[in-house]
Amino acid sequence: MRTWLIILCCLPALVASLRGEVLINEVLFDPEGVDTGEEWVELLNSGTETINLRDYLLDADGPNFMLPDYLLPPGEILTVHTNFQGDPYVEDGHMYLFNQDHNLGNSHGFVGLWRPNDFGQVAEFFVSYVAYGAPGQTWESQAVTAGIWYDGEFVPDVAAGHSIHWDGCGVGAAFWYDDPEPVPGPSEVITEIPGTDSAPATAPGSLLLLPNYPNPFNSNTRIRFQLGERALVNLALLNLLGETVMTPLRSTSLAPGEHCVEVDLNGFPSGTYFCRLSTARESRVQAISYIQ
Repeated sequence: MRTWLIILCCLPALVASLRGEVLINEVLFDPEGVDTGEEWVELLNSGTETINLRDYLLDADGPNFMLPDYLLPPGEILTVHTNFQGDPYVEDGHMYLFNQDHNLGNSHGFVGLWRPNDFGQVAEFFVSYVAYGAPGQTWESQAVTAGIWYDGEFVPDVAAGHSIHWDGCGVGAAFWYDDPEPVPGPSEVITEIPGTDSAPATAPGSLLLLPNYPNPFNSNTRIRFQLGERALVNLALLNLLGETVMTPLRSTSLAPGEHCVEVDLNGFPSGTYFCRLSTARESRVQAISYIQ
């Protein structure tokens, strides 16, 4: 008998500010062996439109990098190598940035990201932050002011060779976990069912289905969506034949805002499934990839 787990969470109001942003997704700050050239930070486009990373400011526990031109599609990941020895370059979803003087702290530190602006590292343009190993890291108070972190929080230190990884569902240290097998690199692009209208909604009161994370996934993934008004929501997973294999939400009344549903496909065949989100007014569909 197949089993599956559903967890529904309505994210805090401050998470609303993260929609459509580039966010820090994963940090490998203490690689096994020599750090130089081995540390990296993943950036995730959490929105529904392609974002140019030009002039985003990445602060990797000391060195600041103004990112060059790079178009990051929705739902995709760019891995930034912050201490590469050589000429900077970008290749196959990896950005190599030269820095010869500084590594991320192996036991405590931070990573911050600011949207392009003319004022530098100020709260108004601060979009993503993670502190690890100890409280009171640089830029913590500004991140709290920006509504992207909580005062005194930090992600616990992890063993050498592990990364800290965002779970895609919220703000603060509680939504980061120890990943014992970090793999840098871009995620798969989310595709649409041919002939289906799954364009993102933008009008007030509309329905928005955001990229699931992770995708592809080997057990569970988090399906995120936004409601512009209270509605009865149906969420179903379909196979390639159009057959419903799971109904995580059935006529469930949800308030306006961003919601996250965790689904577990353990025991189901590997392959492409389609996530269909609908209310009485609208419907959205996107593909998700399950790999055992």
